[in-house]
This record gives sequence, structure tokens and C-alpha cells, in this order.
Amino acid sequence: MADITEQKKEIRDRLRKARVEYAASLPKEVSALVFHRPPTAVLDLIPDDAVIGFYRADPGEAPASSYAK
Repeated sequence: MADITEQKKEIRDRLRKARVEYAASLPKEVSALVFHRPPTAVLDLIPDDAVIGFYRADPGEAPASSYAK
């Protein structure tokens, strides 16, 4: 069982590294848009104490498009 645990850790580490490298590779203008905040019209709909999570389904994962409706 430790073998699969170690494999999963290695995969998570690789994905985390790739995510960090991707974010660092974005042009400054794009990064400012991606990692800033939602438009005011959207923020006005969200209570101050809300907790928000994002999920984007990749091919082969559970579809999430109806969650956004």
C-alpha cells in the first residue's frame, strides 16, 4: 500500500510544480486578470462571509458545467 501512496505523492508534487511554473509563465497582464478578483457585479452577489471554491472538469473527470448555473 505504501507504493501507491508514494506514487500519489509524486503525482501531486509534479502537478503542483507544473501549476506553479504555469502561473509564473503567464504574461503580467494575463496574470493580473487571472489572479485578481471577480468583477464588482459578481462580488456584489456574494455575502462577505461566503466561502467559494472553483472546479473545472478536465476530460475524463466528472462534468461540472451545470454547477455554474
